[in-house]
Amino acid sequence: WVIHFADSPTCDGGGGDAGTTTHDAETYLTNGTTFQMMGTYDYAHATLDPWFSESGIVSASGCYQTHWIVQEGAVTFDDNTNTTGSPKVVLNTIHGFATAPYKEADSEDPSGADANLWYVGVNRTVYRADRSGSGANKVCLVLSQTTTPDPAAIAALCGG
Repeated sequence: WVIHFADSPTCDGGGGDAGTTTHDAETYLTNGTTFQMMGTYDYAHATLDPWFSESGIVSASGCYQTHWIVQEGAVTFDDNTNTTGSPKVVLNTIHGFATAPYKEADSEDPSGADANLWYVGVNRTVYRADRSGSGANKVCLVLSQTTTPDPAAIAALCGG
């Protein structure tokens, strides 16, 4: 299964935009076990910044909850909803997800028309279906104004 977060409607699951000139940060859990983060394409250095991948970050089977914090300048991922423990992955970068006014050096949305729009794909990438998956039979997304929401409140909102 795949859960994919992006800040562009055309993020292609490979660290870039496939059809617009908005933003290109994306992070996802693919094949149910690998966490990846791809940020802005840095043309000066011909690389994605950041580019992070870690396989085996969650078990390949079973039912469990994951905890993501996707915010400007940082992405945090954990394989449980215990917000008091240390997360598995913490990535800090100004080249990842951003909100206006933009801090990245090669801002692709100077008008701010696509500011603060983020996209979620379940069992596929946001723009394309080439990273399709199966097996996610229940997904509950909780938007919070805090990075440490109460695990019991999340469980209550998501039905257990």
